[in-house]
Amino acid sequence: ISVRYEFYAIFCFLLPYFRPKYGKIAVLGEEYTMDTYKSQDKKTYLTFQVFEFGRQTEDFFVSINEEDTDHVEGKNAATYMIRAKRNYDVELSNYSMETIRIPYIFPQEGDSLVIKGYLKVPIKVY
Repeated sequence: ISVRYEFYAIFCFLLPYFRPKYGKIAVLGEEYTMDTYKSQDKKTYLTFQVFEFGRQTEDFFVSINEEDTDHVEGKNAATYMIRAKRNYDVELSNYSMETIRIPYIFPQEGDSLVIKGYLKVPIKVY
């Protein structure tokens, strides 16, 4: 069992490096939804929730503007404080589903955006 666990741990660590740099461009209303709220403290926030086959997952990856990928583990959502009136491109993924890309997120001052990504296509293993 320990050999199997070590292989799984190495596989999970290396998997994000073998994925394509850009995922499928998501369609609003199909692969993701975006809700806009006004933040109480007038700062601008971007919150992500990821769903896999209709169930919320607590283990996913978030990449904003092709920078470092954050691994969100054990939480329902990931929230980032961002600058307003800037363009953001986001990629959402997890271990077993294909990456979706959400381009051209342009928050206004004091917005709190909640983006729910719906991962529907399993990774193709050759």
